[in-house]
Amino acid sequence: MKKTLYFAFTILCLCLFAGCSDDDNGGNSPYYGEIAGEWHLSVWNGAAPVDFDAYVAFNDDLSFVIYQKVERSVWESYTGSYILDDATLSGAYSDGTPWGSSYQVTFDLTNKTLTMTSNTSVPEVSVYARETIPASIKGDASVVMSTRSAKFLLF
Repeated sequence: MKKTLYFAFTILCLCLFAGCSDDDNGGNSPYYGEIAGEWHLSVWNGAAPVDFDAYVAFNDDLSFVIYQKVERSVWESYTGSYILDDATLSGAYSDGTPWGSSYQVTFDLTNKTLTMTSNTSVPEVSVYARETIPASIKGDASVVMSTRSAKFLLF
């Protein structure tokens, strides 16, 4: 009887450990390691942004923070979560509102440039350069609790 219980316990443990994995990245993409980090918007639809500015941080825990200055003189921050499935990036803000679109992502060979193309009828192309978000922006940004109060979002 003891051998049977020991054997059953061993099989149960093996089954539990077989179900665990270190590569659970919340999606199916080889790009998780590349997208993680801080990015600064450098090109919007073929031109340098003039009347607005934005930074985004994609964190390893599948969360993001957007810092943007659009139609206002102050920085605002938005948080939420993202999923990267192959090369398709999508997400939702912390209030549950999904992004306005999903995006196809590509990286340059040095992983210093992220290009995001919206999956909309008229695609919008935004190019981000890998750049540390200044501490002054992080410290001064007002936290926006709901996307409903935002006039314009880059995602």
